[in-house]
Amino acid sequence: MYKRNLREWQFFKNGSLREPTARIPDRTQTRCKRSRVVRSQPRPIGETGQQRLLPRPQLAIPNPNHLETPEGRALTSVLSSVSEYFKVLFDQGRGRDSSSGWTGDSFQLIPPVGRKDLSSEWKAIADQCHGASSLLRTRGEPDGKCQRTLSNVVSDFEKVALQDDPWMLVYLWRAILYLRGISFRLEGHKSGLSSASLGPQNDHLVGHVLTGFAIFITINQGREHAMVRCLHALRTFPLVTMKLALERVCGMVVNLFRNYLGDSHPVILSMTGHFLKYWPRKLGEYVLPSYDRLVRHSEAAFGPRDERTITFLTDYMYTTHYHAHDDSLTYTLALDLWERTNTLGPVPQWGKETYAHTLASKMLARLDRNRGNAEGWQSRLSVVARKLRDGDRECQTRALQLRVMMADWY
Repeated sequence: MYKRNLREWQFFKNGSLREPTARIPDRTQTRCKRSRVVRSQPRPIGETGQQRLLPRPQLAIPNPNHLETPEGRALTSVLSSVSEYFKVLFDQGRGRDSSSGWTGDSFQLIPPVGRKDLSSEWKAIADQCHGASSLLRTRGEPDGKCQRTLSNVVSDFEKVALQDDPWMLVYLWRAILYLRGISFRLEGHKSGLSSASLGPQNDHLVGHVLTGFAIFITINQGREHAMVRCLHALRTFPLVTMKLALERVCGMVVNLFRNYLGDSHPVILSMTGHFLKYWPRKLGEYVLPSYDRLVRHSEAAFGPRDERTITFLTDYMYTTHYHAHDDSLTYTLALDLWERTNTLGPVPQWGKETYAHTLASKMLARLDRNRGNAEGWQSRLSVVARKLRDGDRECQTRALQLRVMMADWY
């Protein structure tokens, strides 16, 4: 089993540095044998029987470090732990065992009986890490508001650590990337040696947070839990090389979900878009048409203003702007999304709809500015910033971010 896993992750033990790279294919494909009987996999949207026979495109994963190095061994532990956790999440029970794991349909991940869908809670953790990063970037130094936001992140993680959840594999890496950026900005405010250049177990914020996360899981799930091993192994990476490890694990997670759910599932499309944000690749030709079908099917099934439809349209707009670079389609999608979500109350609460309206406003303002429409972008950003200012803590953070953006654009 150990050797088989090494081949799947494309590690070659005792391999020479002069070994030709041709032995590593451009596109990897994970084949994990399941130890238990599983139900049939959900059929991706719009996928015909003929298309199912075609190989699915995989995110290219660069050649990993050699196992002889400490970081190579740590990366091995991270990948094996995440792979084990994924199998546990989607295991459907053995024989007459009535227990069941997570499943999925064309729109969502479905929790087993007795479990809750914590996707909103996990997204809130990632959003708050982004908010803390924005506060530190705009103000130049840590302050009470940034510290309270990070404290909320730790408190929220303690709550979601009560159950195994696939949304951890979707949002955890984004949160870690934001915390890593915060750690780099805090280096200038520390005395002594920089932790960015020290070896394993160095003193940086993201490392301490990872240790705290691991402790919460240990309390609720036990110290042998797969994600406890993953977080402890990831914690040993210095700040400089941690992003390389995250690239590897994010690529593997996307491929694991893709092999189970299919190319067109919204989880895959969203994760691919965020992967490309940090590690640019060529956007697959199937992505935008898949998003278009997904939004139309969601409108027919749930309605145009349903939270699921809003989320899919938000991700569609995000991918079109940042990865397809289609300004015309971005403007059309952003205007549609802005109109659907222009219902913020007097005291808005940060959530998927508020996020969608804020992002759509930013997209429209940026495109109006590029077109020379100064009055349009100023009015749009001023209105949404004024609404967010009266909301909860995360809304106030985003309002500050918008005001800083406006000051930079004047």
